[in-house]
Amino acid sequence: MHNNYYFLRQLTPALNLKLKDCVISECFSQNKEELIIRFETRTDPFFIKASLLASFSCLSFPENFQRARRNSVDLFGELIGQRVEGIRQFENERSFALMLSNGYALLFKMHGNRSNIILFKDGKAFELFRNNLLEDEILVLKELDRTIDWSRESFDLNRDKQQTHYFTFGKLVWKYLDDNGFQKATSNEQWEAIQTLRSDFEKSKYFILELNGKLYLSLIRFGNVMKEFNDPLKAINEFFHTYTHHQAFSKEKLAALSALKSKLHSGELYCRKTGDKLRELETNTNYKTWADLIMANLHAIKTGTEKIALQDFYQENHLVEIKLKRDLSPQKNAEVFYRKSKNQQQELDRLKQSIDIKQKEIVILQ
Repeated sequence: MHNNYYFLRQLTPALNLKLKDCVISECFSQNKEELIIRFETRTDPFFIKASLLASFSCLSFPENFQRARRNSVDLFGELIGQRVEGIRQFENERSFALMLSNGYALLFKMHGNRSNIILFKDGKAFELFRNNLLEDEILVLKELDRTIDWSRESFDLNRDKQQTHYFTFGKLVWKYLDDNGFQKATSNEQWEAIQTLRSDFEKSKYFILELNGKLYLSLIRFGNVMKEFNDPLKAINEFFHTYTHHQAFSKEKLAALSALKSKLHSGELYCRKTGDKLRELETNTNYKTWADLIMANLHAIKTGTEKIALQDFYQENHLVEIKLKRDLSPQKNAEVFYRKSKNQQQELDRLKQSIDIKQKEIVILQ
């Protein structure tokens, strides 16, 4: 809910207290999709840090910010020297604007992966921070307010499409309602639940919570509450800090898990293929059999013979066809097969050892 209308509606008055009559002295970017605005106050400077990545858009207000000497670019040059005359929160809209001197206004459109910052001059879009969001060029400030009919009559008329009618609630709020039996409740119970929610949205209570492995900033107590605040500026600063660190940790963890799973998969695949080869070699005793048969039939084999059929006394005297090297004597042919049989046994021992080593690695990886 950090970009939810109900949170922004409480954030903007707190911002107004900080920024009214302050002057913008810097506006720059030094990271992708990140804009930093510095305001000069009567005491310490005040910063707005807008992180507008498609994966996570969020405002934060760091107490200090050191601009990098390299890879930093000035933006919105017309803002420099402009005075903040006030902040306008648009009704039922996830957007607010810094109303500035000389007819300028800076709109913060906090629409998830479509978030943007837009400079207006005399109510018309003048410059975009995210230039690829071309639809923002036609926005008109005075047309951003939206209305919701909160009457009981409207509730009854729209009971079958409440998520569309009460579009400002957002996914987290609807999940909260659903988890508390909203869908199975009577019409009166649903009406009372919505009124209670609206009342809760007026309270200065902000929660950083974890739900299904994700972090949220919420105006309602829900899931695993990690921290609680009474100040919206402190709440969103801590949320941004916690979320980005949690996200960085999760990214590192996923990368580590991915590497382990890849090694595990490779190890298991190696064991399967090597095991198949091992079983094939264990059942293939041809070399020793051929050598034994040749030695048992030396008297019947002439040097220069290329092929001979002998009775296999290991397999009920079935005929076995054996290819020979014609330039070797029968005994030398048998020696070749005995040597191949010995090499085969060494290969069996090597494969068994390799599988044993790999299986131990797999246990560690698991």
